[in-house]
Amino acid sequence: MLSIFIHEYVTGGGLAGSPLPKSLAAEGAAMRRALAVDFASLPDCRVVMTLDDRHEEGPGDWTLVRVGPGEESGTFAKLAAASDRTLCVAPETSGLLRERAETIERVGGRSLGASPEAIALTSDKLRLAEHLRDRGLATPATYAHDRVPAGLRFPAVVKPIDGAGCLETRFVESARDLADLIRPGFLVQSFVFGRPISVSMLVRRGAATWMDTAAQDLVCEGGLLSYRGGTTPIDHPGAALRLAERAVRSIDGLNGWVGVDMVLADDGPVVIEINPRLTTSYIGLRHRYRVGALAAAWLAGTTPIADPSCRVDFDASGHLSVKRGEP
Repeated sequence: MLSIFIHEYVTGGGLAGSPLPKSLAAEGAAMRRALAVDFASLPDCRVVMTLDDRHEEGPGDWTLVRVGPGEESGTFAKLAAASDRTLCVAPETSGLLRERAETIERVGGRSLGASPEAIALTSDKLRLAEHLRDRGLATPATYAHDRVPAGLRFPAVVKPIDGAGCLETRFVESARDLADLIRPGFLVQSFVFGRPISVSMLVRRGAATWMDTAAQDLVCEGGLLSYRGGTTPIDHPGAALRLAERAVRSIDGLNGWVGVDMVLADDGPVVIEINPRLTTSYIGLRHRYRVGALAAAWLAGTTPIADPSCRVDFDASGHLSVKRGEP
């Protein structure tokens, strides 16, 4: 029996005793439960899952470990050491995901995710943009807050260097607006017009296996960009998948679930970010596979078979609509 420790930082105790951001908590809870259901469905797996002690959790075939204020770090280390595999979902912000990957290594655990070094590279959007550009991979022009060229073309995007998702991401239409927003810890990136998509891959021993592609529903309200959900499957050019695979394979230490945020622009696909962790798209796309298929693929490096007739529309809170037709 393989013991799997699942830890989702936001609802698993990382913010115990502190206010929970509503959107992050909804996304985190949806991803946590989806993972638990999938891995617990496998006949040879025993799942242990952390939970903020303020939360309630529905019944399931797993063991819950409740986490109170100040207990997350110690509980995480203890369970990572005691489990055969650890699957951690945490924001890249402030080094949260990297620190937990380091903890898994320190206590002798085995991670189902990326190495600390790969997380450090992909979490730093300035470093990642330079890494991709140096390898001839299409990515937006990206600048540190104090190195924005005078001739920057607008619109542009301002976002944290180590932000997660659309956190504090702003759409900027003029140099005047930009001057009020740029500050240390933020970068400026050229805005790419086109269709935003998310390419999900499972990476194992350097080989990247495409799982699915979802359209992203991004909206701009009051200058702030936000993620509302998506749709899978979608039609996409083969060039997008080839670019995503090249980007993922260019980074040593990426492992497990990896999400590549891209834009399908008129002149070709462009890589925006690489997420070295589970992304919200998992909530929707897992419904195109039998229960547990993605978990089994994650553990064994196999390729599950999706239902091509299944269309899933989902939002960031885990609410979804599943429609099945003729293949």
